[in-house]
Amino acid sequence: MKFFKLFLVLTLLSTIVKAQEASYSAFLIPDALKKNANAVVRSNNVIVELEVATSMVITEIRVVTILNKKGLKHLNAYVFYDPNTKVKAIEAKVYNALGKEIKKFKKKDFEDYSASGSSLFSDNRVLALDYTPVAYPFTMELKVETQSNYTAFMPKWYPLEGYYISTQNSSFKIINTAQVKLDVHELNLNMEGIKNNSKGNTIAYQASQLLAYKSESMTPAFDNFAPKVMIAPHKFRLVNIDGEANSWQDFGKWQYDNLLSGRNDISEETKAEITKLVAGITDPIEKARLIYEYVQNKTRYVSVQLGVGGWQPMYASEVDELGYGDCKALTNYTMSLLHSQDIPAYYSVIYGDSDIQNIESDFIAMQGNHVILNIPNGDNPVWLECTSQKVPFGHIANFTDDRDALVITPEGGKIVHTKVYTSKDNYLSAKANINLSSEGDISGTYTATSGGTQYDSRMSLFSKDEKDKSLYYKNYWDYINDLKINTIALNNDKKTIKISENLNINASAYAVKMGDKLLFCPNAFNQSSYVPPRYSVRKLPFIIQRGYYDEDVYTINLPKDFMIDFLPEAQEIKS
Repeated sequence: MKFFKLFLVLTLLSTIVKAQEASYSAFLIPDALKKNANAVVRSNNVIVELEVATSMVITEIRVVTILNKKGLKHLNAYVFYDPNTKVKAIEAKVYNALGKEIKKFKKKDFEDYSASGSSLFSDNRVLALDYTPVAYPFTMELKVETQSNYTAFMPKWYPLEGYYISTQNSSFKIINTAQVKLDVHELNLNMEGIKNNSKGNTIAYQASQLLAYKSESMTPAFDNFAPKVMIAPHKFRLVNIDGEANSWQDFGKWQYDNLLSGRNDISEETKAEITKLVAGITDPIEKARLIYEYVQNKTRYVSVQLGVGGWQPMYASEVDELGYGDCKALTNYTMSLLHSQDIPAYYSVIYGDSDIQNIESDFIAMQGNHVILNIPNGDNPVWLECTSQKVPFGHIANFTDDRDALVITPEGGKIVHTKVYTSKDNYLSAKANINLSSEGDISGTYTATSGGTQYDSRMSLFSKDEKDKSLYYKNYWDYINDLKINTIALNNDKKTIKISENLNINASAYAVKMGDKLLFCPNAFNQSSYVPPRYSVRKLPFIIQRGYYDEDVYTINLPKDFMIDFLPEAQEIKS
């Protein structure tokens, strides 16, 4: 009888193991989930336990099948931690294409790295598994349990993780034993396969059979159209500082009082230096310009992720002494110098990225990844990027433009939209005087001015030597054969935020000889061969995040005894 029971148990365990192995087989993934996918999330189950209002335990079991080499970036076999986040458990198992376990990793097998990235100082760390597969497809099961002594940053639920990855099953649950008042913010959940199973004090969502998105040209940031759930407690803790917020004004007031107040300590010597710098100037914006340039010349950007969760800036006096700081520190330092001259300026939290992403204005929580400075100026507020030594005063194109930011004042916070660069603002205005020879050669002059987003694309020219500048233009006009750049004169007017280019050029055989005729393209310096991809069925939203305006005026001097044989008709295309 004992032998029979033992045999039965072993048989049952064997059946369970075989069933699990079978379930992890890559061949069981529906074809629809593999379409446009480099990886498939087989299951991703996240449970957040709020036993008290000031800490949380997060358990995640994630199973992902990597279909090919491009899918490796979706492995995500890592976990971040810091002095206030403890990794209680972490392990991983690898399965081959048939679903058979071939490798097992314990916590000791994970490498412990600094998570500083470009930061000079940081107490953030990461446990990461450096796994090189022997074959594709393969599946990894990752189990992680962490405990955080703060609740200001609660996990977000992303049932779809990005482009070229599909989701077979995903669940997200918050067990709110502490009965903390939670704010739930849903975005883009009107998608088949997503369910809200919340009940009572438990917040629960589930998703299944979400197909992979293929990247398309001219789309908003993935975060702006993908499904997402954000959670924030009304009472929260940021490391060792408790807070409560029911409005952006409350939240901004809490940040000002706990993260900014008292950190604007500028010495009397520095105040005197700044006062001397702006002496005789009455316009506060012009004063601000001089102070901004002073900061650019005195400091450099160094990321520092210490302090209250990496959200509190260094003291202004430290930046003044050391000459460096991160976005928080340099913004606070610039603000402190402006305040020393009674110029109002406000620390502003924002999402900094080439893709436009807003602070979610109807969701009060810790958001953003960057800090800039706001100077009120009637209907035309000035925004300052304080981390760059090269960006002109008031120029924020391509990184923090056209999005909602949280402006923090002593009275509280408010959502303000940053500067919008219109198509006409993003201009390139060019003139050329071209001499065409009877052999088809060209020579002449090219002058251009650019501003807005197109100013940025030419800023790098000023850090190049003459040889590299010439190489830049030869690559830019690579369709012109045997191009020679004789002279280059550039000017960067930071006050008007305008770059001027003046070139003298010549090239052989630009025009094609056809008997006694010359065939040539009059648009010698602004040709574009790029055509956006054509989609038979477009699935993603279409948006032009930043338009631009080009204007070209060319004077073409024909060879002696030549006359125009054919000109295309004038066209105006509206679309």
